[in-house]
Amino acid sequence: MAAFKRLETPGLAYRMETVRVYNGEAEFHMTSEFLPPDRRRYITYTSDPSYASEAIEIGERTWGRWRNGEWSEVKAKSVIVLTRDAKDEAFACLGPVEFNGKAYVGYRARAAESFVRDALRPQSEKALQEDLAAIRHMPQPWRTVLLEPSSLLPAYRLLAQENQFDGPNMSSEHYTYPDDIRIEPPIR
Repeated sequence: MAAFKRLETPGLAYRMETVRVYNGEAEFHMTSEFLPPDRRRYITYTSDPSYASEAIEIGERTWGRWRNGEWSEVKAKSVIVLTRDAKDEAFACLGPVEFNGKAYVGYRARAAESFVRDALRPQSEKALQEDLAAIRHMPQPWRTVLLEPSSLLPAYRLLAQENQFDGPNMSSEHYTYPDDIRIEPPIR
């Protein structure tokens, strides 16, 4: 969690590429750019890039455009809310981990049972316990965070089956730290 807290450092620009996989196909993509403390850009598209949407947040102002339309100011704050891992998850250190031909420092935790519990919402406590017991016998997804060894900043966050980094992940986030991120109002 300390690595993600460092991403709030003013002036530390970063980009996060998110891919969500449904039924074995990458169906959701988002490119997010951040320039703390208060500048963000989000570009979202599905497997069909013509359905892209984009939002820019600067301080209390937000602009958006959908399906390659014109920019307009949006009155609601936080068009997109990014969530972090549940605070009660215990991440275990994996030590050095090789991924895509590069070494990282890895951490792993089971996907939060609280997320599963909230999603089930059975009719009774007995039904809840039965469903949770069945889920515990299924292959469990793991949250894996890979940090750059020199900076200890996030490089990847993956949701996948245990030790299947290179396989089809359910979700992946790739973090990069380019110097050229500029986030300006699209209209004045």
